[in-house]
Amino acid sequence: MIKEIVLETFLQESTPIYLGSKIWDSVLPEKMNELKTDKYFLITDFNILNIYGQTLYDFLSKNYPVELIVLPAGEVNKNNMTCNYLIEELFERNITKSSVLIAFGGGVIGNIVGLAAALIFRGIRFFHIPITFMSQTDSILSRKQAINSMSGKNMIGSYYTPLFNFVDTSFLLSEPERLVRGALVETIKNGLIFNRNFFYEMKERINKGLVFNEENLFDLVKISILSKLPIIKNDPSEKALGMILEYGHTTGHAIERLLKGKYSHGECVSIGMIIAARISNKLGLLSHDEVEEHLDILQALGTPTKVPDVLNAETIMRRMELDNKKDIHGIRFVLLNEIGSCIEGPEQSYMVEVNPEIQKEAINESF
Repeated sequence: MIKEIVLETFLQESTPIYLGSKIWDSVLPEKMNELKTDKYFLITDFNILNIYGQTLYDFLSKNYPVELIVLPAGEVNKNNMTCNYLIEELFERNITKSSVLIAFGGGVIGNIVGLAAALIFRGIRFFHIPITFMSQTDSILSRKQAINSMSGKNMIGSYYTPLFNFVDTSFLLSEPERLVRGALVETIKNGLIFNRNFFYEMKERINKGLVFNEENLFDLVKISILSKLPIIKNDPSEKALGMILEYGHTTGHAIERLLKGKYSHGECVSIGMIIAARISNKLGLLSHDEVEEHLDILQALGTPTKVPDVLNAETIMRRMELDNKKDIHGIRFVLLNEIGSCIEGPEQSYMVEVNPEIQKEAINESF
């Protein structure tokens, strides 16, 4: 009789981050020279094309077989229509299994290109050149490639690993300060959920005043990346501990979708973290003073801490029902029991069921 045996594949996926400032015309060619390919496809959007895209394309095309594809800009275009257009355009241009995609832009371009790379021929190579603070410090780190559906944010996607992430912080010098501050919300979040000392280091840094010059931007990107890496190293697919990265995102995503671009992702997460802190407090997990710590640091940063008056609790809660983390337990929240520590929910999920009345109270108190 043949007995059952268990075999291990030992599959592991990791990706390096090449971090520097003003290195796109020196280090990037070194990394590209290591790749064997028939063709590169540089994919960006119309906004980035006017700032950096044409310069990068002209530089690369002198040394490599590169074709340029330009997509419409903005979160509103992070959808199946744009992704399908990109895939069909690549087929029209005779993409092969040996080709390499280059995602040159913010989180929207990175997500669309990453998902297209995962789907074409069941997977082709790509790498990121992120040019926004949010994409350099957050969206490229998780291997999550996703687009929005009409129902909600990041509802269609896959985990797919790039060859590498090329992070040149000099690109951030042209990014509006408001968007950088919004992106720093995710950095603060990493301290709130996992590293108390880092949270207070960030609070001290912000209270002293942030100056977004070349040196400081490089330093902020570096510490932001380092604040997230221990979490994703522990749980690369964000099925257990990695779920704590969703702190503030359940209501934040709902608010973001309802405001239709009026607030950035980070600004909506800023509000979402205040609501999550208030829920934690109402459940007896987080002290009132620690809720105030949330308000203090986010107000010092200059990001929103109140729900806009154009919304109401009922509308937000209905939108939350479409959250991409909803499962057999329904809508659940990542909550804190103190700054730097999340409460562990059932099945090591770090997601906690919350009575709808408590949800509503916390949202109403955040207007």
